[in-house]
Amino acid sequence: MPENASAAERYAAEELQYWIQRITDAQLPIVRKVSAPEFKIARLLIGTAFAKGHFDADLAKIGSTDGFAVRPLKNADKVSTVCIFGTTPRGTLHGVYAYLERNTDIIWARPNFEFGTVFSKQHTLNAKKTNFISIPKSTLRGWGWTVHGQYNEPLWASRNLSNCFGYYSHSKKILGSAYPLSGGGHGLQLYVPPKKYFSTNPEFFPLIKGKRTPHGQLCFTCESMIPEYIKNLRADLDRKKEVSGVNFSITDGWGVCECENCLKDLKLDDGRVITSKDPAFRAAQYYRFVNRIARAIRESHPDKVLLIYAYIFAIYAPPFPLEDNVRVQYCPFGKDNKFPIFDESRNKAMRDHLLDWSKITGKVWLREYYGCAAEFPRPIEYTVKEDLLFCLKNNVREFNTEWPVDHSSVLEVWDVSAMTAWVIARLWWDPEQDVDALRSYYLERTYREGAEAMGRYFEQIRKNWYASKFPAVYTDTANAMAKMYILDAGSEEKCRAALVEAEKTAQHPVSKLLIQRHRACFEKWMDAARKDKTMRANVPCQTADDCEDFDSAVWKNATLLSPMIVCQSVEKQKARFRTDVRLTHDRKNLYILFDNFADDMKTLPVSEPKPGVAENFPRGDIMEFFLADPQSGNYYQFAFDAGNKAVYDGRGYDSKWNCSWKRKIKLHADRWSAIVTIPLDEIGINITTGNKLLFQPIRGKYYNNSNGKRVREMSSWSGGFVHESASFGELTLNQN
Repeated sequence: MPENASAAERYAAEELQYWIQRITDAQLPIVRKVSAPEFKIARLLIGTAFAKGHFDADLAKIGSTDGFAVRPLKNADKVSTVCIFGTTPRGTLHGVYAYLERNTDIIWARPNFEFGTVFSKQHTLNAKKTNFISIPKSTLRGWGWTVHGQYNEPLWASRNLSNCFGYYSHSKKILGSAYPLSGGGHGLQLYVPPKKYFSTNPEFFPLIKGKRTPHGQLCFTCESMIPEYIKNLRADLDRKKEVSGVNFSITDGWGVCECENCLKDLKLDDGRVITSKDPAFRAAQYYRFVNRIARAIRESHPDKVLLIYAYIFAIYAPPFPLEDNVRVQYCPFGKDNKFPIFDESRNKAMRDHLLDWSKITGKVWLREYYGCAAEFPRPIEYTVKEDLLFCLKNNVREFNTEWPVDHSSVLEVWDVSAMTAWVIARLWWDPEQDVDALRSYYLERTYREGAEAMGRYFEQIRKNWYASKFPAVYTDTANAMAKMYILDAGSEEKCRAALVEAEKTAQHPVSKLLIQRHRACFEKWMDAARKDKTMRANVPCQTADDCEDFDSAVWKNATLLSPMIVCQSVEKQKARFRTDVRLTHDRKNLYILFDNFADDMKTLPVSEPKPGVAENFPRGDIMEFFLADPQSGNYYQFAFDAGNKAVYDGRGYDSKWNCSWKRKIKLHADRWSAIVTIPLDEIGINITTGNKLLFQPIRGKYYNNSNGKRVREMSSWSGGFVHESASFGELTLNQN
């Protein structure tokens, strides 16, 4: 390596030395200058310095990217010499890993230190592939590791073509991290922390329900807060001179300010007015604040780029440009992962938001949720490819996703979905690659002799998953998906046979262990799936005129569902608060009678509509329910409370969808009751052609536990959770 090698170039040389020693048991010496001609040995030259003057055309082609090249170097002494380089240290690191991959059978299959890497021992490394170049189609590629602390995960990401490793640390500097950050996820309040400021400056914080609160967002129109915010942010950047920017994204929730100034219509610089009723009102208010911060930081720290999340209310692109030192992580949290983001029927809202962002800034980062619901091997890489190609076409070249770490309580994610993570990492580099070919490469290197059988197993799940029209969202659970896509699809024995065959045929000890771990997950799913009986009920057809009357006789003949159970409880725990749900229909409408028992009826809180908000999701003691068409897979969400003022309806995560549903409320001493009327045609149901309807009622109720702590019980018919369509129960609407 060069005498003046950077930390990342030194690390690249050490990685090459380490892995060659693991593979061959031979330790290559690392020297700071090219060996003298009399030493007739093979030489590997690491870094940009050796490439200059020899491979200038390659350096020009790589440009400012983290691309790389591996080239044989002709020399007078005719000693085999290969140069591995990029124009950046990060590119050189990519080149080292590519050299190892192409000249051995190694694969960094998952981060786990003990059984995450598969390779064969060999006495001599006969490197035949030493002449290639690779340039990424994207600019930033990174993983947002969740659940626990991380160590092996950044190393795995580094070895698999990532270049952005999140918040600044010395170890990530050695990895050649692009765009290391300060701040924190949802870090809006970091620079006016409530512990320091709330007691003295409550006006900095949001006014919610008539009171200032340290929770939620900030008061974005508070003029006295902004100079303090800028001062503290500048001080943080002064302390952390090596960071590229700072994350000061909105907090994880709504929590916007309702003070008089924050409710005023916004008058833009060009004279346009955004009213408080506009869905983009809160986003525009926030991004006006962001621009003020960005302008101030550019004056004091012109080399720093600020990061924000386009998330919840801030998902709307503002009707004005963002400052050029702002980078946006667009968070399509409501996307159906079975369909590409540009799909008109499933992901229209998510697509439109992305296109809006791509028009106002070139610094948009697609921040996904691929690791959520990855406890089951969802083959989302096929959809990811389509999403990435669409992004590149629309000038979005930065990619990131949440994904759990490879240890502790979430090992099963990597036991079953490591291939998906690996393929996504490769697609981020170049989404034009063939997904089937990438999966085959992974299978062959990871499972060796068991690859063919494992391929049949994964292919069966892929076929079943995409054959179903049910949406795939980030809240899906492994057991519910296994029931739907394996057990109910009639593929249990075929999948098990493939896993058994793979385990028997695999010879490499790591390959065999990885198959055994996957098989253990499979058997756990199947055991749970067989025990998990889908809730079913027949709904009588009654054509009486008084279905919306609490005292009507129709409710005596209506179907009463089984008692609600605590959401996602392992033992199907009975709910603390009783909720009775009765259903009937008259072919045109579905009628639901909810009796929500409560011990605090005298003080029962109800939600008021939030000013300036198109959709109002209630809080407190709420009734929420989901309806789905089993043919199309479309599902709908409804929510209300005893006040019947803050109400919500949406299709999937699209809150713009509206239904002409009706609610009638009645209060009793021990409960509050509601009759809900849903027009069947508005949710795509025509019982003449299809009388099946999927249903999930969910009750949310706050109470004080034995320790006096305020907690919330979520209960449902099947024990499933919100948006978890695979857990919905099945209703049969009787024809007469």
